[in-house]
Amino acid sequence: MARDIHLVMLPWSAFGHLMPFFQLSVALAKAGVHVSFVSTPRNIHRLPKLNPNIAALMNLVELPLPPSDQNILPEGAEATVDIPFEKIQYLKVSYDLLEQPFRRFVTDWIIADVTPHWAVDVAQECSVPLIIFYAFCAAFTVISGPPQYMVGDGQKRVRGTPESLTAPPEWVNFPSTVAYRSYEAIGVYTQFFEGNASGITDAQRAEYLVVFLLSLINPSARLLVDNGLAIEVDSAMTDYKTGIGTSKPLREAMVSKGEECGLCSKSLCDLQDRQLEDHFIGTC
Repeated sequence: MARDIHLVMLPWSAFGHLMPFFQLSVALAKAGVHVSFVSTPRNIHRLPKLNPNIAALMNLVELPLPPSDQNILPEGAEATVDIPFEKIQYLKVSYDLLEQPFRRFVTDWIIADVTPHWAVDVAQECSVPLIIFYAFCAAFTVISGPPQYMVGDGQKRVRGTPESLTAPPEWVNFPSTVAYRSYEAIGVYTQFFEGNASGITDAQRAEYLVVFLLSLINPSARLLVDNGLAIEVDSAMTDYKTGIGTSKPLREAMVSKGEECGLCSKSLCDLQDRQLEDHFIGTC
């Protein structure tokens, strides 16, 4: 590497999110990556003790929750475990106010959770790469769906009621029984799709992040095509937001350019990308 990497971790204030982020931070620190783990003071104090071997590479950064106009949280409530379900929305109000103090800790990379949708704006304004770490199982991600079904008319059509979560969604084009039970669907629907005191639904937060990440696809793909490491598929034929929309034109391109695909694959295997990686990290 041209220089050491320093990244900042931004988990949502729920221990089902804090712990996976903490475990990832520990793994990165063991690999020699400098990590700043950002959360509130009480959450930081409830994390496992750091191994002295990685303490020099892992900073636990305490950011107090700013007071909000709707501050009706109990004293000391800094994570979802501290409050009843109906007050989680007020925790999100205070959590969103961390955006400004968080900017002081932006480093080479940001690894953010789904809840802080504003990490997109911070990353763009500070010109640093952003990674979204989903602390969810793959089934949840699939059931949540593509971004066009998370908000707006698409959401109203396919996810208009809690009952819509009790059957596999239309974009799952293979036999599956994975869905929520009726009693589960009510809570999931309320938290994910319905409005709350923060003014933005969880679905809108996720959609904002996913759309941002999709916007990065074309520049990366163009870099590969221009360097002879990929083949180009007619974008007019492709709905890149769904596997179904992508598979047909991709198969056609692979059949018509079979030899070229093989050469691309070999070139990728032979590619020594360390210089490119060093340059990218060095310009962040």
